[in-house]
Amino acid sequence: MFSMMSLFPLVYFLYVLIPLGPLVYIFIKWWSNKESKPVDPNLGIKVITYYFKTIGYHIFLIGFSLILHDILKGGSKNSFSIGFGILICGSIVYIIHLMIIQRFFKDTVFSITKRIYNAFNLIFVGLISITSMSICLSILLGKRSKGFEAPLTFFIVYVIAWIFQSWYFYKPLFKKEK
Repeated sequence: MFSMMSLFPLVYFLYVLIPLGPLVYIFIKWWSNKESKPVDPNLGIKVITYYFKTIGYHIFLIGFSLILHDILKGGSKNSFSIGFGILICGSIVYIIHLMIIQRFFKDTVFSITKRIYNAFNLIFVGLISITSMSICLSILLGKRSKGFEAPLTFFIVYVIAWIFQSWYFYKPLFKKEK
């Protein structure tokens, strides 16, 4: 069960999520200096808090994908507990950091950190949705059904996440039209 399903999250964290925090911080500092905008006095702590909220979100999505994969494969009780453990871990990390953000960072003057992480989440769930869809279609059109469950679960979970992230990301544009 854990062959393809464990390799993807490992690559996901090593190459994408780990360098995200420092890169966002450097980008915002550079952008603020370039545009001669005031620098957010809480930039470092905001970047770290949004970073861990983002990691919690993606751990949650991976856990949900593992649970759905086990349901489609008819997995054992032990395999479900792995997915639930990962899902609960992601939920805890996400909720704690969301509460910190809501409590301490409600300012609208310095919202660039929030916008960058929302854009990252939208781009990343979209890329995973497209990738998993192409793998699913390749398997289906190749008339193979073996190994179809893993990309299908990622497709289902990440397309749903993509829809919600898109709604959340584009919501301010719809408010401006009215």
